[in-house]
Amino acid sequence: MLTSMDLSEGERVLVPPLMMLPPTHPGNSSCSFFSLQLSRRFSFSHRLPDGRCVGSSRGYLLLLDHQCNLFLLKPFNATRLALPPLDTFPCILGTYFSRDGTLHAHYRTRSLGRFDHTSLVPVENLREFFIYKAIVATSRPLPGGNTDFLVVAICGNDSRLVYARPADSSWNEIPEGGRRRSYHDVICRSGTIFALSSEGFVRAWDLKARVPLILMDIECSFPKRSVEFLKSMGGLYSNHNYLVETDGTLLLVVRLIGEFVNGNNEPVTEADLLIDTDTHPLVCPYRTLQFHIYILDKESQDWVAVDHIGIGGQALFIGGSESTSVSAAKFPGCERGSIYFTDDYWERVDEDYLYGGHDIGVYNIGSGRISQFCELGSDKIEPPPFWVTQSWEQHQHLSALL
Repeated sequence: MLTSMDLSEGERVLVPPLMMLPPTHPGNSSCSFFSLQLSRRFSFSHRLPDGRCVGSSRGYLLLLDHQCNLFLLKPFNATRLALPPLDTFPCILGTYFSRDGTLHAHYRTRSLGRFDHTSLVPVENLREFFIYKAIVATSRPLPGGNTDFLVVAICGNDSRLVYARPADSSWNEIPEGGRRRSYHDVICRSGTIFALSSEGFVRAWDLKARVPLILMDIECSFPKRSVEFLKSMGGLYSNHNYLVETDGTLLLVVRLIGEFVNGNNEPVTEADLLIDTDTHPLVCPYRTLQFHIYILDKESQDWVAVDHIGIGGQALFIGGSESTSVSAAKFPGCERGSIYFTDDYWERVDEDYLYGGHDIGVYNIGSGRISQFCELGSDKIEPPPFWVTQSWEQHQHLSALL
């Protein structure tokens, strides 16, 4: 079994990710991607196994199969790598098949930090909410030039962090020590995991040991500016939060999503969808309308707004994949000082047959404008697009082929 991979070059050189798209033709499961640099879509001939994508990191997709087992997949060559099974997660007591052949899981939920309720959940339903995000995290060098790695996932009703290596027999909770947190995002840089909590707090773990060790806590609070904005909007917006590392600095990106947005890009209430002259409600999908961007001041342990000065020559990529940053000046077609985003509103992405997966675009921090970089011709994109990172060698190889 493969238990290591060569990530050294991909760690040193970050190139713009490709956006993975649904197959170009219904019923076809071949790979389809969009390149920002080439401003075009292309496909590979090999077919991908079916699975629900819950992350993309270091050239791998992280997918849940039909029995809710997480596995790794390299989309460029269809290499597949197994991980410990579903029934080894801390919040899963076991699985069993009912008389009608439906697979169920004994799913434990927490309140006040303790498992206090167990319910039987069909695994088909569990796939939709069990794992919020998963990434591949590199830890320590191994003989032969490879790098030890593990998979880190945000999972369960309280959004805890768990980890496993491919050779492990089970999933384990990442040690917390002290107060436990619920996490919104997780990234890995240079053998260190950084996780962002719902309160704006950041915790870091060192991966050089076999078991992750707490490296530091950064006791930040969620920015008051964003809190006040959301409160003033009275439920018109929701927010998704991302942690991004750029040039050795941590950024907090707050994505502000209009819950119902009309044709003029204005957030409206759900009651506004019902009109007297028609029996059918207006279709106003959720859409990202703006961002708040903050930089971490380590001395004051506070998030400082940088919208007014931007992020220099960097371009950020966020969504269901691991959040990344690249130098836009090195790559034509990549807009500096911008945030490229894909749809990761998992709670609503499947709620309507007319939309879902559609919330993609590029936000210019200087102008505050959102534009489209890839026209897909529909508000229903299924499965939702994901960013897929490339190593420098993959980037050069694909550029030569295309």
